[in-house]
Amino acid sequence: MRIDLHVHFVADAETRQFQETVLGSLTQILKKETMIMADLTQTLDDLEAQTQAIDGAEASAEAAFTRLADLIQSLKDNQTDPATAARIQAAADDLRNRAAALSSAVAATPQA
Repeated sequence: MRIDLHVHFVADAETRQFQETVLGSLTQILKKETMIMADLTQTLDDLEAQTQAIDGAEASAEAAFTRLADLIQSLKDNQTDPATAARIQAAADDLRNRAAALSSAVAATPQA
């Protein structure tokens, strides 16, 4: 924000006092604006760092889910024991529930 103020005053004591008060107030406003912008910049930097960390975690999670799905399918294709089949199905259900929870968390992220 830029504010240009051009005022011509007669140089008496009362006018100088008013001018100093106005300039002091404007200086305080600018200092506070600078502090707010610094805080905002830091918050945005933190958000970007967190997003990059999530990108790495997301790629790892996606690879893990894919590997687990392949393992589950392989186990389902090669098992003959009903108890094993139940354990495989439980693992598949757990994986599906975790994927749904992750998807819900991503969907709940506010849009800019």
